[in-house]
Amino acid sequence: MTPASADVGLSDTLGPTTASITRWVEDYVMAWKSNARADIEALFTDDAESHESPFDLTSIRLVRTFPSAVLGERVS
Repeated sequence: MTPASADVGLSDTLGPTTASITRWVEDYVMAWKSNARADIEALFTDDAESHESPFDLTSIRLVRTFPSAVLGERVS
């Protein structure tokens, strides 16, 4: 699993590469199939946000709480 960090193939000037996007999608599929908390968490940075829609600012939550919700765990 490729961690969501500075090592994801992003460049300050060029943006994501085809290889980095392909790797992230492959990791997403693996996380979907495994349903393992570590695989899901590795997809996102610690400060990533989730939105119900692109313009809805009322339902923002940090993605780090998402694995718990998906896996049926209580978030403290």
